[in-house]
Amino acid sequence: MKNKRIIAVLAAAMITAVLSGCGNNAVSSTASKSESSAVVSSGTDTKSEVSTATSTTNESVETSSSVSEPVSTASSAVSSNESTASNAAESNTAVSETSTAASKSDGDTTVPTGDLAFGFEFSIDNERYTFPFKYSDLEKNGWKYDKDVDKETVKAHQYLIGPVVVKDNLRMTVQPLNLTDSEITAKDANIGKVSLDSSSLKSEEHEVKYGNIVLGKSTMDDVKAAFGEPTSTYDSEKYPTVTYKKELYVEVKFGFDNAKGGIVNKIDIQYFNKT
Repeated sequence: MKNKRIIAVLAAAMITAVLSGCGNNAVSSTASKSESSAVVSSGTDTKSEVSTATSTTNESVETSSSVSEPVSTASSAVSSNESTASNAAESNTAVSETSTAASKSDGDTTVPTGDLAFGFEFSIDNERYTFPFKYSDLEKNGWKYDKDVDKETVKAHQYLIGPVVVKDNLRMTVQPLNLTDSEITAKDANIGKVSLDSSSLKSEEHEVKYGNIVLGKSTMDDVKAAFGEPTSTYDSEKYPTVTYKKELYVEVKFGFDNAKGGIVNKIDIQYFNKT
């Protein structure tokens, strides 16, 4: 009987031990599940970190996209250039309008039929020159550039200011003009402008004429009688001028010396056309 009790106690102890072991396994399993959950949670956090990283990348992309500001700035620059171009166009238009205004004035009934002011022909004694003409035409009649101007070059679509041609004791200021697309020498250039000065051309000894206007003899009344009212007038007590403008860079200007009775003392003829 006593032995049975001992066996019963041992059996109970074994059962308790077994149950205790099961409990530990359950706890271990629960803990394991908990750890697993924690890993999942941590994984979620990791996903969150990935999400954050993605968000950061997006922000980075947005920041990169802000690099388009220089493009915007470039657009502003283009806009500015367009504005400049627009201003330039307006300037050109203004010039065009000026030319048109001059043209209208030239076509006014006050200008004689045939536009006599725009014959663009002058003479020095028996030499006659009609625009457009070349330096070589002057050279044929004994004129030559003062100094070594004939060796100077004139760039495409440009002209020289200041050169003088001489013949004996006569002097005349000219502007060699290049209307071609290549650089040429002043010797091969057209003459775009001449300044006929009564002193330099000694008008008291030589007859210098534009149309029927005689340098050193004709007056403003003679000029207006021949060519009608001018496009513009510059009033001066000593040296007034009148200008007959056909278009931009195509004009004739007469200067007068009031100290000598208002005679024509200078005639500037400008002709920047090919034909």
